[in-house]
Amino acid sequence: MEEKNKSSDPLIEELRAAESKRNKKTLLVSAVILGLALSLLAITWAYSESLIGPRVDIEAGEAEVLEDTNDPACRAVIASVGEHQETWNTLRKDLRQDLLGEDSAKVEALLKRVAELKAGLAKDFDASKEANLRFDDSRKELDTWFKFVDRELDVFVKLPTEKAELEDPEDKLNRALVATEDAFQNFRVWHTSSLHPCGAAKDAK
Repeated sequence: MEEKNKSSDPLIEELRAAESKRNKKTLLVSAVILGLALSLLAITWAYSESLIGPRVDIEAGEAEVLEDTNDPACRAVIASVGEHQETWNTLRKDLRQDLLGEDSAKVEALLKRVAELKAGLAKDFDASKEANLRFDDSRKELDTWFKFVDRELDVFVKLPTEKAELEDPEDKLNRALVATEDAFQNFRVWHTSSLHPCGAAKDAK
């Protein structure tokens, strides 16, 4: 009789009810999570082919664009100008520091480096005539760019002998430095935009 009373203790029954309620809630939450996971898996599986498909199309499109812009002469000119830009990046700092100075040896060394850069770009300009360009305006843009940079480099060549006659030779130097730097940056933008200027190789089918 006493055992029966213990088993029917209201406090114990309340605890059992609470435990049962927690178990049911846990099972319900687990069922919901499992259902969501299965649904997500089903959606992913159902659309896996469509998810892969566009990536294949993108890669195919990139390959087609590369084929349309792979003219070796054009690519070679771009690569060479890129190397000349690296040369310019070092030369620019030295021009700013020493071109208007009184150390004739440093000035002569700078003028020699400028002459070498001019010669390298002139060679690229000649090579660009063989490049197959993609757009009608690209030829004019390229020719204009080479002529502009050559003109600005001439400023550095003439400045040491002209500086005595100029009111502000440093201002002329700075303007030529900025103009040449902008030109190289513009060239980089010109060939790295989505509208790549190179055409297809001439022997491409």
